[in-house]
Amino acid sequence: ELAACCRAFDLLGVTDPLFDRIAMRLPGAEPAFLTPPAGMLYGEVTASGLERIGLAELSPVQRAIHAEAPLARCSIHANATAVLAVASSKRGLVPTNFYSVALTGDARALLSQEHGVVVHGPTIPDAFEMHYRVQRACEVQVATSAIDDGLPIGPEIVAGVARLRGRGLERAEQEWIATPAARRLFDAMVRLVDA
Repeated sequence: ELAACCRAFDLLGVTDPLFDRIAMRLPGAEPAFLTPPAGMLYGEVTASGLERIGLAELSPVQRAIHAEAPLARCSIHANATAVLAVASSKRGLVPTNFYSVALTGDARALLSQEHGVVVHGPTIPDAFEMHYRVQRACEVQVATSAIDDGLPIGPEIVAGVARLRGRGLERAEQEWIATPAARRLFDAMVRLVDA
C-alpha cells in the first residue's frame, strides 16, 4: 500500500523528491519506518524499493508526531502548490468549503508556514484521505480567493461534521482498518495508478 500511495501522489502531481516524505511505522518496540528512498520520484516507487529507516531520519515534524501519537502509524509530508499558498497566507485555511469544514478541529493535519502540511492516520488509506482533503480544501480556497473571500460555513454544520468524522476514526484507530471513505478513495486511486 505504501508504494501505491506514492504512485497515487505522483498521479495527483504531488511529488517533491527533496522535501516530501511518506512514512509507515513498522510493528515493534523500536520505532522503525518504511519510506521511499530520498531523491526518488513517487512515480518510480515500488514495494521492493522501499527502505527501512529510524525515527531520527524523519522530518522534525514527523518525528514529533510519531513520538507523541502512537496511533499515527502513517505520516505524510507532501506539499502541493495550493497547500503551500494557503499555509503561507495570513488567514490560513478557513471553513468556507466542503473540504475545509471536514478538517476543522482535526488534529491529524498540521498546516504551517514553515512545513506546509504534515498529516497522519492509523492506516495508509486514512493518511492519504486526510492529505487529499487538505489538498482539495486548499485548491478550492485558492480558487475562491480569486473571486472573493468566500462565505463562511455555520458553526453548527462544522460541529456536526466533526462529530460524524470522529466516530469513524475511533474504529479505524482501534482495529487498524481504514475508515470506509478512506478505503474507497484509496482503492479508486490505486485502480487509476494501476490502469
